[in-house]
Amino acid sequence: YREINEFERTLSDAGVRFVKLLVHVSEEEQRKRMIRRLEKPHKRYKVGLEDFRNIAKRKQYIDAYDDMLEKTDTDYAPWHVIASDDKRHARLAGLKIIVDELGRGVKSTPQELDPQVAAAAFKLWGWKPKNGK
Repeated sequence: YREINEFERTLSDAGVRFVKLLVHVSEEEQRKRMIRRLEKPHKRYKVGLEDFRNIAKRKQYIDAYDDMLEKTDTDYAPWHVIASDDKRHARLAGLKIIVDELGRGVKSTPQELDPQVAAAAFKLWGWKPKNGK
């Protein structure tokens, strides 16, 4: 883990922005999703023997995640753990984290409408800005 932390520190010191997400699904939800895939012929391609070998080792994976999180969660490269039993919520949470993290320190001011662009839009379509700007 030392090499990972050193690498991430080097990236951070160089101004590289990155976001570390761990998307976690509960054991029960994983079971439900796998069964749904098995029951739907058009989703069966997503399931293989390797899935079952890995699921059988879930505790070892969780222990490894915990160890990794503990040893690689730093102030310059923090982990964001997202519960993903609700896929929509997880996706939105992940997107929000990415936007917040990558947007930190970025100035975002609305662009003024170029008067020549406004004139061209008026000439072609009769369009005028609603607030006069």
